[in-house]
Order: sequence, then structure tokens, then C-alpha cells
Amino acid sequence: MNNFTKSALLLGAATIMSSTLGVTAFAQTSASAVRGIVTGADGAPVSGATVTILHVPTGRVSTATTSSNGVYTERGLRVGGPYRITVTAPGATPEIKEGLSFNAGSPVSVNFDLEALSVTDEIIVVGRRLTDISLNNGAGSAFNASDVENQPSVDRDLTDTLLRDPLTHSNGDVGNLSIGGQNPRFNAIAIDGIFEQDDFGLRSSTFPGNRSPISLDTIESVSIVASDYSVINSGFQGGLVNVVLKSGTNSLDGVAFYERSGSAFIGDRIAGTDVALDDFKEETYGGVVGGPIIKDKLFFFGSYEKYDTAIPITFQDRDFAPEAYAALAPFIQTAFGFDPGARPLVVSNPTTNEKILGKLDWNINDDHRASISYRRSRDTGESVGNRFLSANYQRPIDVDTYSGQLYSDWSENFSTEFRVGSSKKVLGQNCNAGTGIGEIRIRLGQMTPI
Repeated sequence: MNNFTKSALLLGAATIMSSTLGVTAFAQTSASAVRGIVTGADGAPVSGATVTILHVPTGRVSTATTSSNGVYTERGLRVGGPYRITVTAPGATPEIKEGLSFNAGSPVSVNFDLEALSVTDEIIVVGRRLTDISLNNGAGSAFNASDVENQPSVDRDLTDTLLRDPLTHSNGDVGNLSIGGQNPRFNAIAIDGIFEQDDFGLRSSTFPGNRSPISLDTIESVSIVASDYSVINSGFQGGLVNVVLKSGTNSLDGVAFYERSGSAFIGDRIAGTDVALDDFKEETYGGVVGGPIIKDKLFFFGSYEKYDTAIPITFQDRDFAPEAYAALAPFIQTAFGFDPGARPLVVSNPTTNEKILGKLDWNINDDHRASISYRRSRDTGESVGNRFLSANYQRPIDVDTYSGQLYSDWSENFSTEFRVGSSKKVLGQNCNAGTGIGEIRIRLGQMTPI
């Protein structure tokens, strides 16, 4: 048994000092931000206006005040929405914009033009986020939960959504994603700010296991960026995939699903020619649930997903016939006292993937909020080949990740984001022959008489 283990404790802190001119964008973050300019009826900036930002699903309220040149900034907000922003100022009619949704990373620009106070008490404007005014640290795209849910994906693979970006390419395998022409091993995937990719570089995909480490139903936002030049981001040479997970709200919501595929769902004719198929079945099932523990204060979110298949692999057309293996087996047993087993024409390759997510969000007060989560992924699979069954080996992959974030607004111009995480990955390569048997090689050739 060979187990390769990698554990990492990650600590990170970001200090943001807001000013009227500078804006810093973070791609590898699990929070969103909003900024804008408030002007009056004469077009001049409005100083001292109160900007109230309400996250409608949880009732959390954040407040900012415009500076001398009318600029406001608020960070550490939940990704997603909808948000309602209200701006009030002395002598001006309050203005409201609602239905806003924010992605992680660059601050969204939402500006306001206040009208002079008149008979009208309130003006309501329904708007959307301005996707064309966004500061980015590199070329890339951002997708929200609706984009992920509406993207067709036979394998429930996150990369199917990411392939909508023109800088990406895939060979069709699960998790295989090239960004800007780079090898998938050079990419990084951050989930709620914690890296979770193939650290050993033994796979051709970005994912650490056989499938995506998270369920598609748990994704609030995902962004992809290439040629990133932010000093905040590191640990990759290709591109960065930044995933922000959903959180619970004041509404109790849940989803359950079941998917099935197999040989009965696959065609057996190609260009008019019959193709023989071996029987197999593929199942995926799970669900998500989230809701309030204490309304407007404490929320939970959880998910479970299980994938199970056993795809047959045939060696019928290989040069070395099964009869040859059967003839060699007695010689190996006589010479080494070891039974190598058989080499059947068809080998079943069972593969499973199980992932669990648990997350808590706490609105401490209007200036501070915290989030903690636990993710667990268990993969099983077998490396098979044109050889004795005893030479095949099992490849379990266990991943356990803990993460926590604390977002704080200390003043109008000073806010912090603190993140701590622990990730442990165990990759097994367990030969079916056991640990007491070494490699056996047999060379066959024509005997030359002396």
C-alpha cells in the first residue's frame, strides 16, 4: 500500500483601505464588493449621503457614507443577491436600486443621481448589475448560480460552464481544462478561498479526484481568470478558477436529484454498423438544503452527492491472448509461490465519488460577519490494463477541507478579510497483489540453439 498525503494549513489576511481614487480587485476571494458615485441634480458629487445596502435573502444591512467627492465603497458582502441599495441625503429625494447581484472579485459599480426634494416621496428604480464596468486583474469571465444551473452537463462537470470562456479548451474528459493554452496541471481551483486541485500532478485534470470536488447545486458564483497579475493571487501558472459556495438564507430551501445512465442509454450503431456494447450502469444522486437557524442572524447550508459506475473495459483485440496468461500463471506460481490470477477478456472498472458539504454563516452585526465550512470528498477507482488482475491497483483519493472567513468593516476607509483553512489530501496506490510482492517481468522470445 502506497499512500501519498499532503496537508496544508492556510492563513490569509487582506487589509483594504478605501479611498476616493484607488480600487483593488481580488479574484481569489469569497466575498463581493460594491462602489459608486452619488451626484445631485446639478451633477455635483454629494458628500455625506447615507448608502444602505440590504442583502434581501438574509436581511443583513451594511451602511456606507459618501466621501467629499461623492464616492462610497462597501466590501465583505455576500456573493450573489438580490441586493437593495438605498441612498438618502439632506434635501434630496431618496433613491432605491434593487434586484442587484454581485460576483466575487472586482467591485461592482452602482452610481446614483439624486433629484431635488419635491412632492414625490420616493423613486424606485429596478436595475441590474453593470457588467461592463468592472475592474479585472486579467482576462476572464464570471458566472453566477443561474449560469451554472442552466448549463447542460452530462457528467455534472463544472468545466462545462467554464468552457463558455473563449480562452478555455478541453479534450472532453471530466475536469480537463486548459486556460490560455496551458496544461491543466498548471491551473488552480479555489473553493471559498482555499486551493483544492491536483497537488501531486498525477492527473490530466484540474480536479484532485475523479470528479468535481463540489456539487453544481452548491455553487453561488464561479469566475475564471488568465494572465492574473494581482499580488494577492499565487500558486498557479495557468489560470485560476475561483468558486464561491452558496449559503443559507431566511428561507428554508432544498433540492433533491437522481440521474441514471448506462448501456441502455447509448446508441449501438455508428454509420450503419452495429457496435457491441457491454452492460453497465451509472448513477448520480444527492441533494442540498439550506435555511435559517436564527432569522437574520445564523444560517446553515449542506449538500450530499454520490456517483457510482462500473464501466467495462475489454482486451479482446489485444495482441497477447488470455490463453497466454493462463499458460504463464503456473510458472509464476512455481517460481515465486504467488498466484497472479487471471486476465479476463472484460474487466469491470468500478468508480465512485462521494462529496459532503456543511456550512454555517453568522451575521455578527452590521460591521462583521463570519463563515465556516467543511468539505469532504471520497473517490475510489482502479487502474486496469492488459495484464494479470493482481497487477492492477486501487486508487482511493480522500480530501478533507476546513475553511473559515471573517469579514470586518472597522471604519469608512478600513476593512479586513481574514481567512484560515486546512486541507488534507490522501492519494492511495494499492496493488491488488498486496505489499509483499514485487514487480515480476517475463520476457518471451525465440530460443537460439547453442
